[in-house]
Amino acid sequence: MTRISVLRLAAPLFAAVILTACVSSKPIESTSAVDDRPVLFFTVDGTGSSSEGLAIYVDDLYMGDAENFSAKKKGLVVLPGTHIVEIRNGTQVLTSQKVYVSSGVSKTIHVQYN
Repeated sequence: MTRISVLRLAAPLFAAVILTACVSSKPIESTSAVDDRPVLFFTVDGTGSSSEGLAIYVDDLYMGDAENFSAKKKGLVVLPGTHIVEIRNGTQVLTSQKVYVSSGVSKTIHVQYN
């Protein structure tokens, strides 16, 4: 009699373990996103070839210092399309360029600074 009682208790336990193993072995699906937004880089040429203190403006919005977006560092990620890019030294505009960039493109903007 005790043997039958043990089997009655063990059968549901065994079924639960089997069902749990089936549920946890589901395949896992993973996805990743690719950032293909355009990237702008800036180089400064000339006697005062340091980009320190030069500010980047895209569509009249301040983006940061030019030294942060040099080819040696991380570029400036923008949305695809046409933009007005200005590099300023204080209130003086050193260059103003209308640029078009599409997805997946990187563009380097050269600044002649004396």
